[in-house]
Amino acid sequence: MKQKTKKNPLTSFLLHLHPKTIDSRATQFNRTFGLGGMAALLCVLLFISGLALRFLYIPSIEGIPSIEGAYNSTQLIRNENVLSSFIRNIHYWSANALIVISILHLIRVFYTVSIVKKRGENWIYGIILLFIILASSFTGYLLPMDQLAYWAITITSNLLGYFPLIGPEISRFMLGGTDAIDSNTLLQFYTWHTGMLPLLLIGFISIHFWLIRKSKGIALPINENNHKIPTNPELVYKELVTALALTLSLVLLAMLVDAPLLSEANPLESPNPAKAPWYFMGYQELLIHLHPVFALIILPTIVLLFILGLPYLRYKPINTGQWFNSVKNRKITIISAIFSITLTFSLVLINTYIISWTELLPNTRTIITSGLLSFLMFVTPVFSFLYYLKKQLETPRIELVMSLFTIIISSYFTLTLIGCLLRGEGMTLLI
Repeated sequence: MKQKTKKNPLTSFLLHLHPKTIDSRATQFNRTFGLGGMAALLCVLLFISGLALRFLYIPSIEGIPSIEGAYNSTQLIRNENVLSSFIRNIHYWSANALIVISILHLIRVFYTVSIVKKRGENWIYGIILLFIILASSFTGYLLPMDQLAYWAITITSNLLGYFPLIGPEISRFMLGGTDAIDSNTLLQFYTWHTGMLPLLLIGFISIHFWLIRKSKGIALPINENNHKIPTNPELVYKELVTALALTLSLVLLAMLVDAPLLSEANPLESPNPAKAPWYFMGYQELLIHLHPVFALIILPTIVLLFILGLPYLRYKPINTGQWFNSVKNRKITIISAIFSITLTFSLVLINTYIISWTELLPNTRTIITSGLLSFLMFVTPVFSFLYYLKKQLETPRIELVMSLFTIIISSYFTLTLIGCLLRGEGMTLLI
């Protein structure tokens, strides 16, 4: 009789995520850069460190939630001992890293044309996951209740208040039914951050991985001579090395750089400048130049519909799994990024120092001057650029879509950098 070999539990679990054999090209690091696996690992680190912090973080005084209690608890975590401070640092840096890596993962999926046919559904779930991750980070941002957190959330709620008609109600709902941050806001954010959002994250991650498994792993270009190799150890070892490298990097960062904690939140003392969390700084910068109707409704709606509709556009020819679809499109993508960064930065300078439509047309409604005209200043050059690519370079639809996607991403990236690095007191441009 043959003896049954004992299965390694870790291997058995990993084979639920991967097939037993895979295409040898799937193990190439420069195909995925391990971004999906790193995002999953960061979620695990956040759950573990978050559970540990729940035993330490008590945002109340004598059982009543309060700003002072939340700040004192955070200060105690930071100063009581090295271990509690280390856990807080791991949680903070993992949360920031998760946002960056999740965005890079979505970008990688798009540029490898892994969003068509059966993979289109997973693209939608990926977008939903990104919103959940942003919401988780945002709700956790307030919990220390220092000046940085208090005013960042205040600025963000004010941004939501710019929505026409329903803006004030959205802002009040976010703040827990009040007009300013108080104990109700703290309780609402704490509940969402430690209860509802983690459950949603686990649920959608499970669906995301199941759809990847159903699609037989990552997308690869069609190749009749593909070579199959065993998942364990060929892929498993590389994933473990990547996981160890990421964990070590976070440990070193947590040991060397403390998560920020300023003085206790003071509603009467606003920092100058008061800025939103870094991942919303692009929106804050956009509102300086564009009317709220365009900045918060028209433009985001167009961009969101475009991104959600990407899997359902008809593409031909298409090379699923190949970076940038073709060698020619790689150059077009780089040119598109340079064009977008240059255009966005130039328009910020023009709007700040040269042209003010409101001053030039003082008797015209602001929705026309700072809204429509400013919107057209960006849209007109963009569609002229895309028209040139279509007519002069005979660029196929998939590559035109990639160019537009690149322009949108590069533009928001530029606005974020300007808002974070080049805005001083009174949000004055430091150039």
